[in-house]
Amino acid sequence: MQWDGEATVSDGVRERRFIIERDGDRFPGYLWTREGAGAEPVPLVLVGHGGRTHKKDPKIVARAGELVRREGFAAAVIDGVEHGERGAITNTTDDDTLYRALWRGGPIDRMVADWQATLDALSEMDEIDGSRVGYWGLSMGTMFGLPFVAAEPRVKAAVLGLCGLEGASAVRGHIVPRHIADAPKVTVPVQFFAMLDDERFEFSGTVRLFRMLGTNDKRFTAYPGLHGESPAESVDTAIAFLAGRLRGG
Repeated sequence: MQWDGEATVSDGVRERRFIIERDGDRFPGYLWTREGAGAEPVPLVLVGHGGRTHKKDPKIVARAGELVRREGFAAAVIDGVEHGERGAITNTTDDDTLYRALWRGGPIDRMVADWQATLDALSEMDEIDGSRVGYWGLSMGTMFGLPFVAAEPRVKAAVLGLCGLEGASAVRGHIVPRHIADAPKVTVPVQFFAMLDDERFEFSGTVRLFRMLGTNDKRFTAYPGLHGESPAESVDTAIAFLAGRLRGG
């Protein structure tokens, strides 16, 4: 891992950009920590962004900032495969061609390895407690994140959701066989979110995926509304859940 540029500080949160190298690939990310943090290592939450966005999406930056300010945790994000600085997929056009092509290319294993390389690098830092790691990713953040959580024993708790086994996005993403195989391997505590009127993932398939998770420590929270209409209180719920699961060491 290499640091890229100078750190910046805003509202008590220190932001540092990094570059990870893995098998000849280079991808960027950001680490957020509390300004003036003490010597004691803190839990780390890896944050997965949604489809057709990127690591500096305002919602992601806000989510990371809340984790740092409220709980003193560290938070990190990387661009998804073919997103942000790693490709041309954006939310600035209705053309779905590139996004469809991404999923036909089988990106999940690559993204799992990218997250693992990121965790390897960040866990070596004295300020990070590599034994207390969480994951928070919804929608595409779950499409990639569920297999990552299933494969990575260092993750101790996860916030997942806005994803399921039925609906247009499940079909387009070719994720159903992989998620059916990986869901039972998720044995850590999970907070799972769903939208009752989700136009991308059918609610029945979302419930099916939740039921398949291998952990007995799981909760399911559903709100009325479309895919992108999660209320602000869901952020409070997610942060409280991660804080409760990661503070015990």
